[in-house]
Amino acid sequence: MLLGGRLIYYVEELVRNFFDVTANPLDPQFHAVHTIAKNAAERSLKQFNTPNSDNSRNLLVQYTGYDPINDWVWSRRSMNALATRQMLNDILQVRHSFAHGFPIPVCSWTQTPTGKVRLTAKAIKDVDALLQYLVNVTDLGMKQNIQIIYGIVTPW
Repeated sequence: MLLGGRLIYYVEELVRNFFDVTANPLDPQFHAVHTIAKNAAERSLKQFNTPNSDNSRNLLVQYTGYDPINDWVWSRRSMNALATRQMLNDILQVRHSFAHGFPIPVCSWTQTPTGKVRLTAKAIKDVDALLQYLVNVTDLGMKQNIQIIYGIVTPW
């Protein structure tokens, strides 16, 4: 649950930070619409329990207008957006298997060259590196989106 919980928390807080940063109570019309959108987002966040790539992306697009899809290209590891999203989904499947006592799913990064399915220290480092990368580029993308659309320089 730790990994899944942290991803949920990250996405939820990113949406909440978006609403905090873009609030403008001095503009009553904007504030009214902003409050409606924020309340709708909070209702969706209460139901957000599977932070796979599609659910996370959809939540961000629907409630912030920011689509991270093009930012989720990990060129340093030669991973296009599809490969990056697939690895994130694989990570969550592996976490789910651990949480429920199921065997580790077969993924390219959970399988040794001899075909044995296991997690290696290298695989764990790669998982950590991917998650760090996704957080960094998603934060930067959201920051740029807020600056371009709202003209606000964010504090993060």
